[in-house]
Amino acid sequence: MSASRSPSCPTASTPLSRIMGNASFVVLEQALNALCSFIYVPWCVQALGLGGFGEMLLLTSYLSLVSSITHLQSWKALLHFATAPHERGKAATVQRLAAVAMQTDWASGLAGALLGAAGIGLCAPLLGWSPHLATLGLLCTPVVLIMNTGWAIGIMRLFDSFRTTTSVEFAGTCLRTLGCFIGWKTHQGLTFFLLVWCAMQVFLFLLSTLSGLHLLRRRLNRRFSPVLLWQGPWTERGRAPHPDWATFWKFTFSVSSGNFLSALTRQLSTLLIGAWLGAAEVAVFRVASQITRALAKPASVLTPALYPEFVQLRDKNDWRGFRKTVLLLLRGILLAAGLILLLALAAGAPLLDYMLHHHFAGGRRLITLLALSVLIDVATVPMEPVLLVMNQAAHVFHTRLAVLFLYVPLLYLLVRQDGIDGAAWASVSASMLLLLCFWQRTARLLRKMHARMRQIPPLQAGDTLP
Repeated sequence: MSASRSPSCPTASTPLSRIMGNASFVVLEQALNALCSFIYVPWCVQALGLGGFGEMLLLTSYLSLVSSITHLQSWKALLHFATAPHERGKAATVQRLAAVAMQTDWASGLAGALLGAAGIGLCAPLLGWSPHLATLGLLCTPVVLIMNTGWAIGIMRLFDSFRTTTSVEFAGTCLRTLGCFIGWKTHQGLTFFLLVWCAMQVFLFLLSTLSGLHLLRRRLNRRFSPVLLWQGPWTERGRAPHPDWATFWKFTFSVSSGNFLSALTRQLSTLLIGAWLGAAEVAVFRVASQITRALAKPASVLTPALYPEFVQLRDKNDWRGFRKTVLLLLRGILLAAGLILLLALAAGAPLLDYMLHHHFAGGRRLITLLALSVLIDVATVPMEPVLLVMNQAAHVFHTRLAVLFLYVPLLYLLVRQDGIDGAAWASVSASMLLLLCFWQRTARLLRKMHARMRQIPPLQAGDTLP
């Protein structure tokens, strides 16, 4: 990663401009994906009915949840530890870290597939799944093996190849859209649409893996040897290029624990609503959530672009640039929030009726509540990367754990009282609590950066925040 110029954004000269340049590719990908979802979701609803579509969402949400909670965040660890060696031209270290990230993804994928199969056997009756639905879930669980491609994502972001990430994700969405069109036209059932979803995951795995290996060879000017995959950090040769593996694994597990709780909070609501209200209500809630998140995508997809720049600013001890970038991002996101809310109020309810193919009486109220929840989530976008980069992963984990413990009983009480509107209110409450906790710690870090800026310049090499 160049310190002054990004390959994907040749004219970028400041951290903020590089962030916006890289984020533009992610925004384009998410916009195209959202557009495709507005096309293929109505096809699924027409082919399966609202209840059948809800059952498909229950299964895909379960598989995504299992993958997320078992997937170690190897891409963040790769960026965190490989950025400085890459800048210094230490190709061997970068290769070693990439190999360990691959091992991590495959090991977590195997753990996820086994946990997913066991979870269906134990939890399907509690979630209200029929025997047929549970059988389909068991047949789909092997796909969890290849849903973890964090190492490839980390390589793409390390080398500023956001365009590659965008192309891979959009290609997978196009495949799913084509499959849903075929299923709709030929009047296929739930099994076919689940097969399309699994085929998309396999396609994304193959394309991501090939792209990551190509970038490694092209940017490092050396072939990636499969032998590295058998030389783990437990061997003497595996430890040689990067001896501080204890710190590496501590960081990896810390950031992954935060992601575990985030995924659990996000996907658990779908499964619980299905158990308490039924598959049709799940379909309404998930489609409404999808609409509001699609409207907020331009702001919420900044995270992949933020992390590499924050790591680089930290490694340079550029606290002035760090603080300025964070404050500018927060200001821009707050200005965008008003526009997102207006779009949700104006277009949310009609879009919900279009995607569900029938009028939902409480659509405007539901969309408004979920839009508020999404806007609060968007406001936390710059904060979590700041906390992780500044070694505050433990705070992120403890905060998300506390929010989860409060969210589940609140969700139960409000769903029982108000149905899916209650679920939306629970989402708003959890998002607000998370924002307040993250902001309290982020504000403290920004004050420390401001205090460091007031000291006698220039900063000495090796300085860190107290």
